[in-house]
Amino acid sequence: MRKKDILKETDGGLDYFKEIFPELNNTACRNNRYNNIINTYRGEKKASLTIRKIGEVWYAYDHGDPDYSGNAFDFAGVISDKELSFKEKLKEVNSVTGKEWIESNSNSKYLLEKGKLKEGEDFKIEEKSLEQLNEIEEKFFKITGISKEVFQNSGAVILKSYTFRKSDDPSKIYTVSAGEEGIIIGYKHNKSVKIYKPLDLEFKFQWLGDKNDYVFGIEELIKLNKELNKR
Repeated sequence: MRKKDILKETDGGLDYFKEIFPELNNTACRNNRYNNIINTYRGEKKASLTIRKIGEVWYAYDHGDPDYSGNAFDFAGVISDKELSFKEKLKEVNSVTGKEWIESNSNSKYLLEKGKLKEGEDFKIEEKSLEQLNEIEEKFFKITGISKEVFQNSGAVILKSYTFRKSDDPSKIYTVSAGEEGIIIGYKHNKSVKIYKPLDLEFKFQWLGDKNDYVFGIEELIKLNKELNKR
């Protein structure tokens, strides 16, 4: 999940501030603003902290020490008294709110976020119609020379997303979605799906369900398409 999505799910970060400053729960909010909050993280006795909403996000500002300022993620880094990466700040926010947000690792190709599966369900896929492909997906067929008919008849599908359980911890569930410039291909075979991301050079493949070594790969599809064209 991206920072802006997490802030949205935590009421703009206010849930975080209410956890680290419990007095907010008993303080009147006027004009989207909490005044006269004691910043216990720098040992002050005189209230000098203001927490206010700007747009859809809540920000803290300490009039006595402006270093203690920013949104929930900024503040998590400040009170830890060290430089934190976004992933480390995310852990701080998780530990305070009791939630389990994950870093999205999002880019224009793929988005990783926390997913949901029914009890007893190991994975699920969301297929995309070959009549509704975007420019990048259409380009894939042109570059590889694979016809859509061969692609479809082989059991391959273009996916909008897939959801799976982490192999070493099945309680953790993630969803991977294709971005505007990403392609996800699934090869369905019996009760399993083999996942390929042809534009991700670091990603070889991923199995969903029972592993089966006889599922086609993209290279095999290209060969099959060429053989059929010779006939």
